[in-house]
Amino acid sequence: MAAYSQRLEACATETTPLGHCAHIVDPNKQKAVVEDSISKRLWLFIHNNDTELTFTVLTTLATAPTLLFGNLHMASFLNMHHITLTQVASAQLIFMIWNILNDILAGYWSDAHAARYGSRVGLVCGVQIVWVVTTVFPFVPMTGSATQGLAGTGYYFLCISIQDLCLSLVGAARGALANDIASSEADCVHLKRLNTILGNAEAVVTMAGYALWSASSPWPFLIFLNIVVVAAVICNLWCAARLSRYLPRKPLEAADSTLPPMVAFLRSLPTNARVYVAISALHAMHCVAWGQFAVPLIELLMADTAKTWRVLLLGGLSGAGGVVAFLLTWPAERTGLYGVILWTFRAKVVAATTLGFFLLVLGFSNKLIICASMLLNEVSMAILVGFHMVVMVNLMDELATERHEAGSAHALAAYPKACGPSLLVASTGLLVKPFHSAGTVLGTAFFRGSSSGTLEEKTAQWRGLALLVAVPLVTGALQWALWSRALTVRGRWSGQRH
Repeated sequence: MAAYSQRLEACATETTPLGHCAHIVDPNKQKAVVEDSISKRLWLFIHNNDTELTFTVLTTLATAPTLLFGNLHMASFLNMHHITLTQVASAQLIFMIWNILNDILAGYWSDAHAARYGSRVGLVCGVQIVWVVTTVFPFVPMTGSATQGLAGTGYYFLCISIQDLCLSLVGAARGALANDIASSEADCVHLKRLNTILGNAEAVVTMAGYALWSASSPWPFLIFLNIVVVAAVICNLWCAARLSRYLPRKPLEAADSTLPPMVAFLRSLPTNARVYVAISALHAMHCVAWGQFAVPLIELLMADTAKTWRVLLLGGLSGAGGVVAFLLTWPAERTGLYGVILWTFRAKVVAATTLGFFLLVLGFSNKLIICASMLLNEVSMAILVGFHMVVMVNLMDELATERHEAGSAHALAAYPKACGPSLLVASTGLLVKPFHSAGTVLGTAFFRGSSSGTLEEKTAQWRGLALLVAVPLVTGALQWALWSRALTVRGRWSGQRH
């Protein structure tokens, strides 16, 4: 105990794990708290990780309604509003253009905000409130004529466009905000670990939403969704108030806050950023083809299973992805992120090949193989989604390092330092987002095989095989090749904070 007391005294004024100053604590009181009870140990942990936990709430619970939108909006449009493949494809054709434009807008808006005001906290909070409030749009019952023809196409386009604009703004600003909070790859992994703890609680929201969802009687779900939306708005306001104390506004970096043209910025990207864009594009197509159609797929392939078991299956899939991402934070922290993601791609290819073989041998009606295939898609998707922020922060550091080393010779030397983080996220989205539309059209074609919306059993089997096995197999193989051959990093990123 003597040695432990000395350590407590030494740590009384230390910073938190991510470098933020913790409150000064009396060593004697701290020791008493630790010895007293587990609940007080938990309080001490929360006290010393206040900034990180607040950021975690901002990026998880404060946007929980968007999970319900992501999982159920296509089920609502297909089964309640009865839109057709033609309507979806038409809307997605226009949406692809909007997708590109809103990513550029998001990057410039976020970096211009940071160059002028310093902190991005207010921007993130404001956009997230709009984001969660508009999640209710697809689930409002409407007359049949309101969703037919051009009106239905416009309604679908409006819903997904608002959500995607908010997603782009939040993605660009939150990635840069994480870059402001963390100081190394290990710090980002620590932040991700905290994120997955609360992120797993989102599985409960998803499971409850699916349990209440019914295309013929949507009101119980709508009431639940509105309750979650109100709670999310309160979380956003609370997080913004607390984070503003740790990330105060800074004065302008320079009198001229002009940001670089997107073409000039794209030319300045590091090689690893270009490689990761290609990996993310493949991941985006896989994510949308599986994520947006998980509920319709469960309804189709598990139609003879009780609703209770289908609800538990969806909740189990959502939770499993978060748990695996959480457990992988320790090897990522110990050995670096490169190896963890490399083995994820390898496992994705091997598992998809194995499951494809068993599906061909045992038949597509085997429930165990179907569930295992769904688990493969969810877990492989969750790992890369989970560590995406860490990779992006590493790429931000790499870009900052190149700018620092090149000095006035760098293409971005004439522009503020704040122009890097969000524009990097935006440029990634600019090149990746068209693959979102490809995934949506692919998934809709799977469920709308004919004008009547019905599929023959044989056709459904082969399309399900392609969606559940062939897509992760092909994307995983290409991602494996790019990550192992084209990326210049091995182990940890070496970018320093400048």
